[in-house]
Amino acid sequence: MSEPSPATGAATDAGARRPSRRSEPDRVPLVFARLRAFAGGAVGLAIGVLLVWRFGAVGKVIGAAIAAWSAFVVRAGILSLAHPPAAIGIGDGAVELPKTPYRPAPVKVELDDVRHVYLLRRAVPWSQTGPLLVIETAQGDFAYPRDWFDSESAQARVAELIHDRIGRRSPP
Repeated sequence: MSEPSPATGAATDAGARRPSRRSEPDRVPLVFARLRAFAGGAVGLAIGVLLVWRFGAVGKVIGAAIAAWSAFVVRAGILSLAHPPAAIGIGDGAVELPKTPYRPAPVKVELDDVRHVYLLRRAVPWSQTGPLLVIETAQGDFAYPRDWFDSESAQARVAELIHDRIGRRSPP
């Protein structure tokens, strides 16, 4: 029976920043469900107008609230048409984090300011779909729901890329 060979190479410090394998930053694009925004906005506006038109005082208040929410959803859809899709950029020295999938100017955060990156799979707010990618930084917290990515593996890829750049390992 043969013995395993000893590990080769220099030992690495678990807390040290690892050099990037690539010279250009990695970019993970975000997606926005335009059809859902426009269809939901149209249905909400129709229901809101119907409630305001046909019901009494309480129906008018509820209808106005539904119509206002629907207008906000349609506005988000229009903004997604006006701007190209945003992307999370992970470079050697900084991470570019967009606040929405259609915002043109992302927030640039230095890697030293990134505190935690993790996926919430079950403990998500009732208004979000799981899993939820959370990036905690010195400039604030950024939450990215599953709906904003092509797949769940894209969320995990962002977390892994940031962990690799800041020198931390994600748990298995």
